[in-house]
Amino acid sequence: MSESKHTPGPWRIAEDRDGEVVSGPQSNLIAQCFGSYAHNTVHQIDANCRLIAAAPALYEALEKLVEAASDSDDARYGTLSTGFVRDIANAALALARGEA
Repeated sequence: MSESKHTPGPWRIAEDRDGEVVSGPQSNLIAQCFGSYAHNTVHQIDANCRLIAAAPALYEALEKLVEAASDSDDARYGTLSTGFVRDIANAALALARGEA
């Protein structure tokens, strides 16, 4: 696995005077989520913010899936649990949906 260059997670959502913000572990600003409510509903803005905040977990889950797929050429493939794959994917998706 290569070393990631993004701000490490977890990323969190917080309210700001201008809407919602996503911040890193040291409260450093990652993104601001706002928009014209004529074009974006409050639910869309919240969903966008959750998806941004879930980026580190989604990245990590994809890295693990790629690593597991890369191991398919050796004997370890037979021990790869579909439950493991399902669990890491579901955990990342739940975070993106705001369910975690």
